[in-house]
Amino acid sequence: MFESVQIVATVNPRWFIHACYMHSFGMSENYFVLIEQPLTLSLSSFVKCQLNGDAYASALQWYPEHETHILVISRADGSVKRYRTKTVFFLHIINCFERNGKLFIDMCTYQDAKIIDAMYMDAIRSNQNNLDYAKWSVTRPRRYEISLDAPEMSLVESRLIADIGCEMPRINYELHNGRPYKYFYGNLSDITNPQAGALVKVNADTGEMITWKERNSYPSEPVFIPRPGAVDEDDGVIVSAVLWSDDENAIDLIVLDARTLQELGRARFRTPTPAPKCLHGWFKSDTPLVT
Repeated sequence: MFESVQIVATVNPRWFIHACYMHSFGMSENYFVLIEQPLTLSLSSFVKCQLNGDAYASALQWYPEHETHILVISRADGSVKRYRTKTVFFLHIINCFERNGKLFIDMCTYQDAKIIDAMYMDAIRSNQNNLDYAKWSVTRPRRYEISLDAPEMSLVESRLIADIGCEMPRINYELHNGRPYKYFYGNLSDITNPQAGALVKVNADTGEMITWKERNSYPSEPVFIPRPGAVDEDDGVIVSAVLWSDDENAIDLIVLDARTLQELGRARFRTPTPAPKCLHGWFKSDTPLVT
């Protein structure tokens, strides 16, 4: 698939020896969108990690005094415009789209990069004794609005889409990737919420939401599958792999109505050992594993 690839643009980073950490990028009909946040990879520390055999994550450095930049790159001619916004950290962009001369960028934002620290095993084991652990995981979906005729380095404002912690966002990619949309799905990420880990459907226009959760369940990232021939944005199903805290050797594949999040069916699989919790899901090759 890379035979037809071409370079559209080359973008210089803000700091040449501190490359920005980017987990995902956005794309609308006419633009690529890069979020240059002040979490950087120190090249000197990266070299030390290689020499010492340390984890590369230790080379990441967060600079809260710097703003986050949004880079808008034309898919037609590769021209680049850079904008500023308040300091935020992000992992996942929900969607990007254009409407009435404006570019809208929806993403799950954090106040800082402490969510990286929250993923370490030591932090997970001690989270009950760490009063700050819940704060590290706080994220909110926000919408950024850029006027496409605004001068470079203009300040971009944002608004809260919904007052709920939501991660692993998914949409109807087939019909609405890079285009105006209404719904996204994800996992409820507020660990202090009684429904933490629930599957959630959010109306990006109104902030209204519905959830699916069963006692002792831990669903993975929801995946939207449209009904063949569907026209409506949410006409399809959501599938998710579910772990159970009261049965470590069970994994359920659940199928939910994407309109209502009502269960349509499930299949249960037994595993020879306890199954680890996942984020994006599990992937099994058709080729037999060789050990």
